Amino acid sequence: MDSGSTPDACVIVQHSTKEKDMRTKITMSFLQSIHACSDGLEYWEEKNKPTDMFKLIKQCMKDDHFDYANWLIVRCMDCEQYIRYAIYSAKQELPNFETVYPDDKRVRQAINAAQAVLKNNTEETRSAAESAAESARSAAWSAAWSARSAAESAAWSAAESAAWSAWSAAWSAAWSARSAAWSAAWSARSAAESAAGAAGSAAESAWSARSADMKHKIINYGMRIMREAARL
Repeated sequence: MDSGSTPDACVIVQHSTKEKDMRTKITMSFLQSIHACSDGLEYWEEKNKPTDMFKLIKQCMKDDHFDYANWLIVRCMDCEQYIRYAIYSAKQELPNFETVYPDDKRVRQAINAAQAVLKNNTEETRSAAESAAESARSAAWSAAWSARSAAESAAWSAAESAAWSAWSAAWSAAWSARSAAWSAAWSARSAAESAAGAAGSAAESAWSARSADMKHKIINYGMRIMREAARL
């Protein structure tokens, strides 16, 4: 979305009240449309099919289903919200990454590149974000291998989480306004997830390694983003 005018740019698209309600009201059809797993659907039904997204996410966290909570909230976000969420997530673990890799600036650069797109979404900033995302992905894979070699130590796992979150933020920012087709794909998520491929799976794995307190903090930030949108 150059110069703030391209209508199909997902970063600044203004959603109607109806569209916002569709993303925050949980129904069976909605969960099926975002490809919820059978275990997730069963869990939702066991909890008496709550329709309020915020209540359901809180319930997931109460039951230690942080994976469900994170999975759901990112699928209820628009593109800009997701980039903000990924940036925040990466920043929480950035000190851990830079402690383990004091001379590696790739994760910090990816975070900065994603923030630059949010501030000024142009072809130049998106291109820079794409390049930074590739670098962050390389850093993440390196951290992943190191974490495995270090017997899943907390410090190495945190470093890996930071790198994957930074990759996710920069990658999403890079593709935030490429085409109307991409904007539609973002809403459906399936094409976006397919494009992420193995990296997306690795990022999910890194998320699982985070502490409960950290997951609480990140997901609560995500809910705050969603509440801000709901009030608009």
